[in-house]
Amino acid sequence: MMKKLLLCAAMLLAIPAVGQEIVLGSIVSAAGDTTNATTATPFFVQPSAFISIQCNAVAYVITDDLVAVTSTRGVKLAANQLFQTKVGTQARVTAVAKSSAVIRVVGDAAVTCKVWARKGNE
Repeated sequence: MMKKLLLCAAMLLAIPAVGQEIVLGSIVSAAGDTTNATTATPFFVQPSAFISIQCNAVAYVITDDLVAVTSTRGVKLAANQLFQTKVGTQARVTAVAKSSAVIRVVGDAAVTCKVWARKGNE
């Protein structure tokens, strides 16, 4: 009886998981190093944000770095792979007139990488 009572109390007090993905923008790279600040439509990335990245072709991605991403310096992502990470607070670029965290992308050919911020506790 006590176990059932404790289980019921735990279920009532449990904090529900909250998930939320917010589209930040897309990094469009024509086979050259491109950032969230240098892409055709620049976008701001909150420092310390949890982010998700998904590219439509093979790409190399790096965050928090002011040096160009390459095949030997970046994380290799397969086409349509969802990559979840967190940006830091040190490396900054100016994007849409704000001091933004930096995300760098390069592909073997043209590639578009969608970027989302994750706001959740799931």
